[in-house]
Amino acid sequence: MSEVEIRKSMKVNSCVLALIILFIALVATGCGGKTAVLVNGESISWDEYEREYSRRISTIKRESPKDLEGEIGQDLREETTRQVATDLIRDKLVGEKAGDLGVEVNRAELEGRLRSERRRLGEEGFSSMLAESGLTEREYVERLSQEMLVDALGEAVTSGISVNEEEAEAYFLEYRERFSQDETIRLAHILVGTEGQAKVIADEARRGKDWGYLARDFSEDVITRDDQGDMGWVTRGTIDPVLEKPAFTLQVGEVGGPIQASDGYHVIRVLERKEAHNPAFDEVKKEARKELLREKKEEKFQRALKALFADAKVALEIGNGHWDPNLGMVGKNNDD
Repeated sequence: MSEVEIRKSMKVNSCVLALIILFIALVATGCGGKTAVLVNGESISWDEYEREYSRRISTIKRESPKDLEGEIGQDLREETTRQVATDLIRDKLVGEKAGDLGVEVNRAELEGRLRSERRRLGEEGFSSMLAESGLTEREYVERLSQEMLVDALGEAVTSGISVNEEEAEAYFLEYRERFSQDETIRLAHILVGTEGQAKVIADEARRGKDWGYLARDFSEDVITRDDQGDMGWVTRGTIDPVLEKPAFTLQVGEVGGPIQASDGYHVIRVLERKEAHNPAFDEVKKEARKELLREKKEEKFQRALKALFADAKVALEIGNGHWDPNLGMVGKNNDD
């Protein structure tokens, strides 16, 4: 074995030994009641820390087990410990600040968000999502509540910010290209497997056969066929170039095709068109004011979070990192 290989082996073995010693220490002391991190005098328990760390490692094992092998895997485990600590510390600080300001999550809104997610995924999909993420329903609700708390805190911290018309116009003039409208078409298509099928459908459509009927009965695109093949609004550069060139030459209501693409043969139709347009300020002043307000609020909230992280008194017992108040995260110790 070469000297380099010996050094690598010693490094990996020492890291593994450190983790074994840490595990034995946790078992011996009953880690569930001990403190992993102290944040402004408030404790984050070893149990909470270990539960989240184990969940994330289990996810990596399931999705990409090779990432946990060897020295690279050891580095990933150590980085995960720091990420978990960072997230738990930030959650604790946000909760503390929200309490100081009297900010709470509206229970009815939380329950509404949960119902919406269940409807979106379906009960089976919702259960699968929980299983794949390694969360209980209670833990999922806690995470959802934390997300909503961050949003509510952001609104509270930035509630006094406003934008007048002069500011909005200056913003519009500086970022005028953001408000320009490229040529846009609302495109529908019918996808079939053979050129012969596509020719028959195109001929039928040009003779006035109901487009919705043709899409519903013949299109192989299961996502759009029940909606008249509607692909939505598209601009140049956002769809297959094979479709783009003929699509943008068609007039509203005109049928094009057959067009051969990688997924089959397309018959296309332009439903609506918006020409390229550079609007005046009066046309988009509401949009400009809204966008500037969003940016000003985001900047103020980020400054508030940075101050919150910088002022925090954090003591870590996990032994593999330190709280960096400038970055608001747990960083790697210099001697690691």
